[in-house]
Amino acid sequence: MIRSIFLLFICIPFVASAQRSEFTDHKPAYRKWLDSYIIDKITYTIDRTIIYFRFVADNATSGGAIFYPADGESPWFLKGKTYPENYPLICIQNIRRDGKMMNQKPIKETVWIDPNPSKGKEGYTVFTCEVHFKRLPNTQKVVDLIEGKGMEFNRRHFNCFNIQLKTWDDD
Repeated sequence: MIRSIFLLFICIPFVASAQRSEFTDHKPAYRKWLDSYIIDKITYTIDRTIIYFRFVADNATSGGAIFYPADGESPWFLKGKTYPENYPLICIQNIRRDGKMMNQKPIKETVWIDPNPSKGKEGYTVFTCEVHFKRLPNTQKVVDLIEGKGMEFNRRHFNCFNIQLKTWDDD
């Protein structure tokens, strides 16, 4: 009996830490730059912060979607607000147009996707992707997602502001 209780107390911390090796915030708090730029969720793993981004393009006015690789012309980065530090993009992957996979692997070069390839489709096209960054420290609780250095106020760049990050200590 005592041995069983002892084993239980030894195993509980390992089970608890295993449960916290990854978690997802399905309703992250942030300030939108434009209504068509949306963060659906943020997944936190041991070594990455993954932002699931959605862009709803009006087919009548949109020029499409451009995704820049980490070493490209205007890659995303996270701009620390709690502490002034920037976190560079690791990769963008799983790019979809209206749910159809366009580019599953991490992109190595700039990807431009026409929102209306059939020319004449009315309505909207929905682009989604995963934006990967290194896991941020627990002390960094608020960041901006910026597409390209110096592009914080460019209305044609995919930006989101004051993103409230979760830490390992959050419930």
